[in-house]
Amino acid sequence: MSQVTSQELGNSTTSTDNEITLKDLIQRLFDFVKEIWKLKWWVLAAIIVVASLSLVQTLLKPRVIPAAMTFMVNDESGGGGAGGVASLLGQFGFGGANSGEFNLDKILELSRSMRIINTALFKKVTVRGKEDFIANHIIINYEYQTKNWKKDTTGLRDFLFKHDTLANFSRLENKALKNIYDHVKGTKTMPALLNMGYTEETGILNMTIMGNSEQLSIGLLNSIYKELSEYYISRTVERQQRTFEVMKNKTDSLGTLLNRLDYEIARFSDTNFGLLDQTSSTPRDRLLRERGLIQYAYAEAVKNKELSEFTLRNITPVFQVIDAPMPPLGPIRYSKSKALILGGFLGGFLAVSFIILRKIYREAMQ
Repeated sequence: MSQVTSQELGNSTTSTDNEITLKDLIQRLFDFVKEIWKLKWWVLAAIIVVASLSLVQTLLKPRVIPAAMTFMVNDESGGGGAGGVASLLGQFGFGGANSGEFNLDKILELSRSMRIINTALFKKVTVRGKEDFIANHIIINYEYQTKNWKKDTTGLRDFLFKHDTLANFSRLENKALKNIYDHVKGTKTMPALLNMGYTEETGILNMTIMGNSEQLSIGLLNSIYKELSEYYISRTVERQQRTFEVMKNKTDSLGTLLNRLDYEIARFSDTNFGLLDQTSSTPRDRLLRERGLIQYAYAEAVKNKELSEFTLRNITPVFQVIDAPMPPLGPIRYSKSKALILGGFLGGFLAVSFIILRKIYREAMQ
């Protein structure tokens, strides 16, 4: 009887503790709500201030006019000589890594390289009626001379590029070029003008220039695309191109030699027409034998040249533009209402969090 009474007493105590805990929790929430309501004007002020700051930040964002291009690369090379090996292995079920995806990653890295961007920066385009290097247009449009280089004492405050021979650049020119290159590629503290990626499912690449003028965005986009495609194609077929040139030169040389032998045989026949005996015909026979050998070598050279040319054409990547930027282009429009809503939410959250933490701190210090 006493054991039952103890269990009932324990259950009653536990139930009471639970009720007290829930009651305290609800009371605690009401206390916080009362504190927030008491300081509701401070919360409202925080909402207004942060929302206003968010709106101002949106209004002060620099003007951006994006120019976008999508393109694809039909690359049968498989990354140079590995393409044939990969195809052969594929026939036996040993596919290995996706060489197409590897080539796309290689194209992305090339597009951000100094070799491509620096060369593209020194193509001339017309912006606001003035033709100049793209690098100079970036310096002028982004006010490098009066902002970024305002406090410079090395000569950048009035700097513009005068020539495009990168190999002969001075230390000052290299310094300026590095600034422009970092602007195009982007850094940890500076958003990039160039954005590039690809879709894994389709292999379609996309390139966007986030410039502050339509002509600059389109000009830089087209210049980088042109340099990228030409450089990638030339490097991909470089070895096979040399092989083709060797075969072509050999074929031309043998063809020239064959024509010379034909001429000598014809001249010998004309000179000794009707006067040939066994002794005097020996030079002619020698020329005919030599011609036969050269003709056979020429036929083999022609066959090798045609095979080399076919291989060269087969491995040459083809860049195909799908969508190119078409003026007029419009600037990116930032939503003012979205900025106000997000700013207001952030301001309210910060104010409420501060009030709750302050109340907890004060109670703990009492």
